[in-house]
Parts: sequence; structure tokens; C-alpha cells
Amino acid sequence: MMLTPKLLHFHYSNDLPRRARHAAQNILLQSPLPLAARNKVLLAISEICTNYVRHSEKKPTLIMLSLNWSKDTFSLRLHDNGSPIPNTFEVASLDVLLSEELNTSGYGMAILQAEFDQCDYLQLPNERGNYWALSFPIDLIEKRHKIIIIDDDPVQLSMLELYLENHDIEVFSSPFDAINWLKNNTVDIIISDIYMPDLDGLAFRERLKDLPHLSSTPFIFLTGDNSQSLSHNIFRSEIDDFIIKPVQKTKIQQIINRVIQRSHNLFLQACTLLDTDVKKQLRPALQNKNIFPQYRFSSFARSADIGGGDCWHLDHNADKTEQHLILCDVMGHDIKASFNASRLHGFLQAITYRLLTNEKEPSFGMELLSATNFWLSESAPDLITTLQCLRLDGHGQIQIYNAGGLPALLVTKEGDLASLPVTGPLLGLQSNPVFIPHNVQLTMGECLIVFTDGLLEVPNNLSLEQAQFSQLAAIVKKNRLDRAPLETAIDDFVKNISAHDDISAIIIEKIH
Repeated sequence: MMLTPKLLHFHYSNDLPRRARHAAQNILLQSPLPLAARNKVLLAISEICTNYVRHSEKKPTLIMLSLNWSKDTFSLRLHDNGSPIPNTFEVASLDVLLSEELNTSGYGMAILQAEFDQCDYLQLPNERGNYWALSFPIDLIEKRHKIIIIDDDPVQLSMLELYLENHDIEVFSSPFDAINWLKNNTVDIIISDIYMPDLDGLAFRERLKDLPHLSSTPFIFLTGDNSQSLSHNIFRSEIDDFIIKPVQKTKIQQIINRVIQRSHNLFLQACTLLDTDVKKQLRPALQNKNIFPQYRFSSFARSADIGGGDCWHLDHNADKTEQHLILCDVMGHDIKASFNASRLHGFLQAITYRLLTNEKEPSFGMELLSATNFWLSESAPDLITTLQCLRLDGHGQIQIYNAGGLPALLVTKEGDLASLPVTGPLLGLQSNPVFIPHNVQLTMGECLIVFTDGLLEVPNNLSLEQAQFSQLAAIVKKNRLDRAPLETAIDDFVKNISAHDDISAIIIEKIH
């Protein structure tokens, strides 16, 4: 039974990719989709909405997004009233769009076609806009695995195909043919006979070690020999399990599920270790990097899952008359988002060093935004990020550039909150975006909070957003009266928020 579609409506703005993605993410948490599938849907929304910004000659005034799922199928629909996405040639179907993609700056549809079972784009007649339809079967995401089986016995191959008919199966009677196929393909698990005339299973396993993309792929042997010497050789070959013939259907299904689950658990452990190390680099401690005794820096960070795209960087010029803080939120919440954040973080470190050692640069903020906008457009078009850049001097003067981020908050001595304006659009989507900095003069006891998605934003629900702002304001006010550190107030507030999004907050307090 199909559920009532979840409908979202958006008016166009340059931060549409961020707003649409964030709104859809909250809805997807109500769906039966696992994390990987939710990320796939968010990728589609980001790609399509970015096309509106980059490629529409006539920007749409209204975008309608529909998310729908049943027991078996998930579907995504987008309809807008703008001009055709590719405005330099006539396009009527996805096939034409894909064929032209290599000759354009890219529409991202080749990626989506590979990820979704249905992926259609239509230019609606009579200038009625664009229509996108994407879907995939939910049961395939949760249950099906891609498995390759190698055995020189055709009867055995046919039997295993029948036993594993609920999975995507590739079968080979020759290990050499299997190797050639595996050079250009990935699978979830490899099952191979041991005794084969052309190349035995142990030698076949050794050959696969030359294919790096299969280095962590689970491997199972089939054998009719249960001798102790063979068992010793099997486990020396670093396989995950083996099955004694004759193979039973329930036995092989249980082993496949156990081996894949074990491999998945090991992958998660590796990601967790990597995640911890990466985040230390992306979100470093700020206390020891403050050059002005007039300020107290503190930070707060929480991740919704392994990975996440939040990062920050603090630096100063050579004569220590200016300090610069950069806070970014790269779209995505998985380990890939952390790697994209690492790419951005490395670029920011390099460009910051160049700008701060060049005394002729007239404006650090404007030069940083311009350089980052060019880098994103030319070298990292797949990376979408907000960016907030703050310039501090020793007198309480703070200049803020906000590229698509959430409004910073000013906290008075009494604990009252005030939102500061966003000064420009997301970077990388326009050739020459315009930014007007906002200046804040902090007096002793006042604070500034800059933060990323998740702390306050509740798209398409103004009353809930206002209620959350009021709740944060009340916690901050009590915190100031109690003279407790402001990061404690944020921690208390975040405890009541479900972990839908990564949250980072930097707090700058004028203490002298």
C-alpha cells in the first residue's frame, strides 16, 4: 500500500541545494530506508537543485519535491516552473541529456542513472518547466547482494544459482574469465571452488590480491575435501569461510549472511577509527591558537553518524594584528563527506597561508571567498559547502562574511539573543557572487556564536523554528545568569535535539 506522498515546496534562492536537502533529510528519517539509501536520495536532491542554480537560464520561482514509499518501492519526484536545465541545446529526454553531458559542465545525471533503477528527466511542453522521476526497490537495497561464483562443474553452478536466486549472481566456469571480469567490476562476496583444472582456488585467490578494489571483499571456498591439511592451506589464504560439499541451501545462505555481516562490522570499526582521526584534524582545539587575550574561544561538535562534513580553521596574520576563523559545512553525513571536508580543509589551509603572508591583499575575507568560489567551480564541482569567515582584531571588532550558512547569533551580557544577517549565497554556484560583510562590535561580556546546520534550522516549519529559537534563548539566558560556560548551554540544548544532522558551534567571548 502506497503511503501519502510527503510534499515540500520551495521558492528559488541560491542556497536551494542546502535547504532542500535539509528538509528532505528530516522526512527520510521517517522512511524505512537504511543510511546508504537515504544518502543516495540526498545526493539526487543536491545534484538536481544545484542544476537549477548553475544551468537554468530562467530560474524557477517554485520547486515541488515529493517523497513517497511503499513496502517495496521508494520514489522521488521534482517539478519546477523554470526553463530547461540545459539551456544551450534542445533536450527532450534523459538519453539526450546524458549524451551531451561530456560536452557540458555536467548535470550529474550519469551518476543518478547508475544509482537509481528509474531515472527520468522530461522537459515539459509549453514552458511548463522540468520534471524529474527517480525510484528504486526498497527490498533490493536491504536484502540483495552481488555475488560471483566460480566452479568448473556446470551442475554445481546451476544449483548455486537456484539457491541464491534472491541475489544478483554472476557465474563463471573458468577462473581466468572470472579474473578478467573482476578487473572492471566489484562484488559483495566471491565464492570459488578449490579443485579446478585450469587454476585451483588457492592460486585464484592469490591472483585476486593484485586487484586493489577487491582487497576487502569477503571470500568463500567450496570444497569436497575436509582434510586437515587443506583446511590449514585455506585459512593461510586469508579467506573468510569455506563450505564442504554437498552444499545445502540453508547452510550457504547462513554463511553468506554471516560473512557479509562480519565484513560490514569490520568496515564500520575501520570507519570509526578513521572518523576519530579525521575529525581531530577537521575540528581542532581552538584554545591554544588564540592570539588575543581579549577573547575566549570555545567549540562544540556533534556528529549524526560516522563521517560528516563540518570543519573549521583558525589562523592569524604575520604581525598578529588580525585573527581569522573559517567555519564550513560540507553537504553529507557519511564518511565521504569527511573526505570532502578534508579536501576543502586542505585548500583553506593553503589559501589562508598565501593570503596572510601577502601584505598586498586588500581584504582577506573577499579574497578568500573569491578563491574558494573559483576552486569549487573548477576543481571540486561535486562539493557543496557553506562557509563563514570571521576577521577579528584586538578591539572587539569582528567582520563576518557568511556564504550560505545559518545566521550567526549575538549574545548580550544579559543573555539575550539576536540573529545576524547572511551576507551572500553558497560558493561554487555562480561565477561572481556578491558579498557584503557585516560588522559587529563586541563589548566585554558579549559573545558571538557561529554554527552549522542542525542547531536551529527547521525548514518549512516557521512555528517550530521559532519555538526552538525561544528554547535556545531561554537556556542561554539562564546560563549567563549562572555564569556558566556558554558551550554548556549549547550542550544542554542539543541534548533535546535528535541526531539528524552534524552540529558545530564556535563561541567567541569578549572577556576584557
